[in-house]
Amino acid sequence: MLGIMAFPDIIPAPGGPTARFRRPVLALLVAMAAGLGGCKTRVSDKSLEFVGIPEIRRLQASGNPRSVLLIDPRSHRDFAEAHIPGARSIQLSEVSGLKGDTDPELERFKNLVVYGDDPSTGSARGMAKRLLNAGYDSVYLFAGGLREWMAAGLPVEGDAAARPAPTAPEPATPTPPAGSIR
Repeated sequence: MLGIMAFPDIIPAPGGPTARFRRPVLALLVAMAAGLGGCKTRVSDKSLEFVGIPEIRRLQASGNPRSVLLIDPRSHRDFAEAHIPGARSIQLSEVSGLKGDTDPELERFKNLVVYGDDPSTGSARGMAKRLLNAGYDSVYLFAGGLREWMAAGLPVEGDAAARPAPTAPEPATPTPPAGSIR
Protein backbone atom coordinates (compact mmCIF):
# COMPACT_ATOMS: atom_id res chain seq x y z
CA MET A 1 0.00 0.00 0.00
CA LEU A 2 2.88 2.32 0.75
CA GLY A 3 4.16 1.86 -2.82
CA ILE A 4 0.85 2.96 -4.28
CA MET A 5 0.72 6.03 -2.06
CA ALA A 6 4.33 6.94 -2.80
CA PHE A 7 3.83 6.82 -6.57
CA PRO A 8 0.19 7.69 -7.22
CA ASP A 9 0.85 8.92 -10.77
CA ILE A 10 2.66 5.75 -11.82
CA ILE A 11 0.58 3.00 -10.19
CA PRO A 12 -3.14 3.40 -10.69
CA ALA A 13 -5.48 3.01 -7.77
CA PRO A 14 -7.25 -0.35 -7.36
CA GLY A 15 -10.42 -0.48 -9.41
CA GLY A 16 -9.27 2.38 -11.69
CA PRO A 17 -9.52 2.25 -15.50
CA THR A 18 -6.12 0.53 -15.98
CA ALA A 19 -6.33 -1.82 -12.99
CA ARG A 20 -7.44 -4.77 -15.13
CA PHE A 21 -4.19 -4.54 -17.18
CA ARG A 22 -1.83 -4.60 -14.21
CA ARG A 23 -1.96 -8.33 -13.50
CA PRO A 24 -1.34 -9.51 -17.10
CA VAL A 25 1.42 -6.91 -17.58
CA LEU A 26 3.04 -7.88 -14.29
CA ALA A 27 2.83 -11.58 -15.24
CA LEU A 28 4.37 -10.81 -18.63
CA LEU A 29 7.22 -8.84 -17.04
CA VAL A 30 7.95 -11.64 -14.56
CA ALA A 31 7.93 -14.23 -17.38
CA MET A 32 10.25 -12.09 -19.51
CA ALA A 33 12.66 -11.57 -16.63
CA ALA A 34 12.72 -15.30 -15.89
CA GLY A 35 13.21 -16.14 -19.56
CA LEU A 36 15.98 -13.64 -20.09
CA GLY A 37 17.68 -14.66 -16.89
CA GLY A 38 17.77 -18.25 -18.11
CA CYS A 39 19.63 -17.26 -21.28
CA LYS A 40 22.61 -15.85 -19.46
CA THR A 41 24.87 -18.37 -17.79
CA ARG A 42 27.01 -17.23 -14.91
CA VAL A 43 30.58 -18.33 -15.68
CA SER A 44 33.24 -17.53 -13.10
CA ASP A 45 36.76 -18.66 -12.29
CA LYS A 46 35.17 -21.50 -10.32
CA SER A 47 33.71 -22.78 -13.61
CA LEU A 48 37.16 -23.22 -15.17
CA GLU A 49 38.79 -26.62 -15.47
CA PHE A 50 42.57 -26.72 -15.62
CA VAL A 51 44.91 -29.02 -17.55
CA GLY A 52 48.65 -29.47 -17.44
CA ILE A 53 51.29 -30.49 -19.93
CA PRO A 54 50.71 -34.27 -19.51
CA GLU A 55 47.01 -33.94 -20.45
CA ILE A 56 47.77 -31.72 -23.43
CA ARG A 57 50.49 -34.08 -24.69
CA ARG A 58 48.12 -37.06 -24.30
CA LEU A 59 45.42 -35.28 -26.34
CA GLN A 60 47.94 -34.29 -29.01
CA ALA A 61 49.25 -37.86 -29.25
CA SER A 62 45.77 -39.41 -29.54
CA GLY A 63 46.07 -39.65 -33.32
CA ASN A 64 42.78 -37.78 -33.78
CA PRO A 65 43.48 -34.35 -35.32
CA ARG A 66 40.12 -33.13 -33.96
CA SER A 67 40.88 -34.25 -30.41
CA VAL A 68 42.18 -30.87 -29.24
CA LEU A 69 42.53 -27.30 -30.43
CA LEU A 70 44.90 -25.02 -28.57
CA ILE A 71 43.65 -21.43 -28.50
CA ASP A 72 46.09 -18.58 -27.95
CA PRO A 73 44.30 -15.27 -27.20
CA ARG A 74 47.51 -13.26 -26.83
CA SER A 75 48.25 -10.48 -29.31
CA HIS A 76 48.96 -11.44 -32.92
CA ARG A 77 52.51 -10.13 -32.44
CA ASP A 78 53.12 -12.39 -29.42
CA PHE A 79 51.59 -15.34 -31.27
CA ALA A 80 53.86 -14.73 -34.28
CA GLU A 81 56.86 -14.61 -31.93
CA ALA A 82 56.16 -18.00 -30.32
CA HIS A 83 53.24 -20.35 -29.79
CA ILE A 84 52.55 -23.99 -29.03
CA PRO A 85 52.59 -26.08 -32.24
CA GLY A 86 49.14 -26.38 -33.78
CA ALA A 87 47.68 -23.49 -31.77
CA ARG A 88 45.30 -21.03 -33.36
CA SER A 89 45.40 -17.30 -32.65
CA ILE A 90 41.90 -16.18 -31.69
CA GLN A 91 41.45 -12.79 -30.08
CA LEU A 92 39.07 -12.25 -27.19
CA SER A 93 37.15 -9.72 -29.31
CA GLU A 94 36.42 -12.44 -31.89
CA VAL A 95 34.31 -14.49 -29.45
CA SER A 96 31.05 -12.92 -28.31
CA GLY A 97 30.39 -15.27 -25.43
CA LEU A 98 26.65 -15.13 -26.11
CA LYS A 99 24.83 -18.39 -25.45
CA GLY A 100 24.54 -20.37 -28.66
CA ASP A 101 26.91 -18.11 -30.61
CA THR A 102 29.38 -20.83 -31.54
CA ASP A 103 31.77 -21.22 -34.46
CA PRO A 104 31.23 -24.43 -36.48
CA GLU A 105 35.01 -24.68 -36.97
CA LEU A 106 35.59 -24.75 -33.20
CA GLU A 107 32.70 -27.17 -32.67
CA ARG A 108 34.56 -29.77 -34.74
CA PHE A 109 37.10 -30.17 -31.95
CA LYS A 110 36.39 -32.42 -28.98
CA ASN A 111 38.46 -30.29 -26.53
CA LEU A 112 39.42 -26.62 -26.52
CA VAL A 113 42.50 -25.71 -24.47
CA VAL A 114 43.17 -22.02 -23.90
CA TYR A 115 46.56 -20.73 -22.82
CA GLY A 116 48.39 -17.43 -22.43
CA ASP A 117 51.89 -16.51 -21.29
CA ASP A 118 51.51 -17.72 -17.71
CA PRO A 119 48.94 -17.94 -14.88
CA SER A 120 48.54 -14.15 -14.82
CA THR A 121 47.33 -13.88 -18.43
CA GLY A 122 43.84 -12.42 -18.08
CA SER A 123 42.97 -12.83 -21.75
CA ALA A 124 43.34 -16.62 -21.43
CA ARG A 125 40.94 -16.78 -18.48
CA GLY A 126 38.55 -14.42 -20.26
CA MET A 127 38.64 -16.52 -23.44
CA ALA A 128 37.95 -19.75 -21.54
CA LYS A 129 34.98 -18.12 -19.78
CA ARG A 130 33.57 -16.73 -23.04
CA LEU A 131 33.82 -20.11 -24.73
CA LEU A 132 32.05 -21.78 -21.80
CA ASN A 133 29.35 -19.12 -21.82
CA ALA A 134 28.84 -19.55 -25.57
CA GLY A 135 28.03 -23.21 -24.98
CA TYR A 136 31.23 -25.13 -25.66
CA ASP A 137 31.40 -28.06 -23.24
CA SER A 138 35.01 -29.23 -23.10
CA VAL A 139 36.95 -26.02 -22.48
CA TYR A 140 40.11 -26.16 -20.39
CA LEU A 141 42.65 -23.60 -19.24
CA PHE A 142 46.36 -24.39 -19.38
CA ALA A 143 47.32 -21.88 -16.71
CA GLY A 144 51.08 -22.49 -16.95
CA GLY A 145 50.90 -21.23 -20.49
CA LEU A 146 53.70 -20.75 -22.96
CA ARG A 147 56.30 -20.10 -20.24
CA GLU A 148 55.69 -23.49 -18.58
CA TRP A 149 55.64 -25.17 -22.01
CA MET A 150 59.00 -23.67 -22.96
CA ALA A 151 60.52 -24.29 -19.52
CA ALA A 152 59.69 -27.99 -20.02
CA GLY A 153 61.79 -27.89 -23.20
CA LEU A 154 58.82 -28.53 -25.47
CA PRO A 155 58.81 -27.24 -29.06
CA VAL A 156 57.36 -23.92 -30.13
CA GLU A 157 56.51 -22.45 -33.51
CA GLY A 158 56.99 -18.86 -34.64
CA ASP A 159 59.80 -16.36 -35.13
CA ALA A 160 61.54 -17.28 -31.86
CA ALA A 161 61.67 -20.94 -32.90
CA ALA A 162 63.38 -20.01 -36.18
CA ARG A 163 66.24 -18.22 -34.43
CA PRO A 164 69.24 -20.27 -33.37
CA ALA A 165 69.52 -20.88 -29.66
CA PRO A 166 71.89 -18.47 -27.94
CA THR A 167 75.30 -19.91 -27.25
CA ALA A 168 76.85 -19.83 -23.82
CA PRO A 169 79.10 -16.79 -23.36
CA GLU A 170 82.83 -17.34 -23.15
CA PRO A 171 84.07 -17.43 -19.55
CA ALA A 172 85.65 -14.19 -18.35
CA THR A 173 88.83 -15.99 -17.32
CA PRO A 174 90.28 -18.89 -19.26
CA THR A 175 89.59 -22.30 -17.77
CA PRO A 176 92.81 -24.21 -17.10
CA PRO A 177 93.16 -27.50 -18.93
CA ALA A 178 91.95 -30.58 -17.03
CA GLY A 179 94.55 -32.03 -14.69
CA SER A 180 96.62 -28.85 -14.53
CA ILE A 181 95.32 -27.86 -11.10
CA ARG A 182 97.12 -29.64 -8.26
